[in-house]
Amino acid sequence: MKWFRAIPWWIAFVVSGSLACASSDDASPAPEPLDTSTSLVLDSNLIGKPFQKESANATYWAGVGKPTRYLTDYYGLHVLQPMAKEAVLHDLVPAVASVAEDRGNSLALLLEGSYPVIFHFHKDLRGPDGTVVDSGHDYALFDSPDAERLLGALDAFHGTLETRDLSKTYLIPNHRFDLEESAAAAQAAAADQRVGMIADPDRTRFRAAGADALLVVPDAVHGNEARYARILDILQHESLDWFGIEMYERSVQPAIDAFLSEPEGSPAFATAKQVLLDASWKGKFPPGTETKPEDNHYFRLLDVCRTRKIRAHGMDIDRFYDLWGHGETPFGAMVRNSFWVAGLPPSGRGVVFGGSAHFRGNATVGGRPTLFVQDFLAPVYRGERLFVFPEL
Repeated sequence: MKWFRAIPWWIAFVVSGSLACASSDDASPAPEPLDTSTSLVLDSNLIGKPFQKESANATYWAGVGKPTRYLTDYYGLHVLQPMAKEAVLHDLVPAVASVAEDRGNSLALLLEGSYPVIFHFHKDLRGPDGTVVDSGHDYALFDSPDAERLLGALDAFHGTLETRDLSKTYLIPNHRFDLEESAAAAQAAAADQRVGMIADPDRTRFRAAGADALLVVPDAVHGNEARYARILDILQHESLDWFGIEMYERSVQPAIDAFLSEPEGSPAFATAKQVLLDASWKGKFPPGTETKPEDNHYFRLLDVCRTRKIRAHGMDIDRFYDLWGHGETPFGAMVRNSFWVAGLPPSGRGVVFGGSAHFRGNATVGGRPTLFVQDFLAPVYRGERLFVFPEL
């Protein structure tokens, strides 16, 4: 999964120009059908149509790869403020749209330019297994045959809302807009040559680098036991001040801090532990390897940090932005890269563990090479102080 972090096992991933749902190796029983009057299922049946062509992803990524003041769509499914169907009819029909179908909690319109859109009201967004992905919002699904038409529909919709002074009524402000602008500005000012990392397969150079050194450990396939064994060994045996991990959002940092510092058995420790168990990525490793919550592979890394008194930092951005702010595109990944680094210490001996696509690749944004995590790091981590533990 080159550009797509595997956090949400509830999400449908766009891979190589087509949409794929949960792995066919998943032996879990099929969930009961959901009530479509109260739920939407985020899978390839819902958002797959525009992405059948091999080039569709690149077309879509190029079109959405820019800062936006409002949160928008996940591959054609647009998040909206809670709306009333009657208000949408009043605002858009017949001035800029006609009704194709009006049924229950759904309203199908044909916008000017012959763009079909289906508004869904008062529905939860769920994954194929029934897990709630998002709630408390309404949605607009743009039924487009290809990525070009989808981008045209989105532009037309946003333009209509702006012209009719409805943007603030329908759209949700992008709480990461400033971060998007700063990441885009950093990319525009950067040289085409990206910051290099020195391969250090036996970690000898990292050990000899002194007080300020950073070892990057890319994770090509989340859930690979052999790779996990390497990061576990690094945490258990290297001299470290801090550890940055993708698999926890920065929002749970207070729980991480309490778990690392509060006395075991104290109420604060128990509360923090439960928050982290709930927040841990799940379902990545083979069945039977995590028989109880404490067996979670990523939680065990934090437990090692607690034992060895290593500061741990949850790096990732919130899932709400990841879903509706194009977090799973080259531009969104670049924004997340800058977010990761902003939450890390500016010095000391550290290790960063996260998906490989955040450290290498050929992705471009606006026709120029994207910025990876290492491009945002503090100047102290340059040259003979920035190392990468090679992938298997």
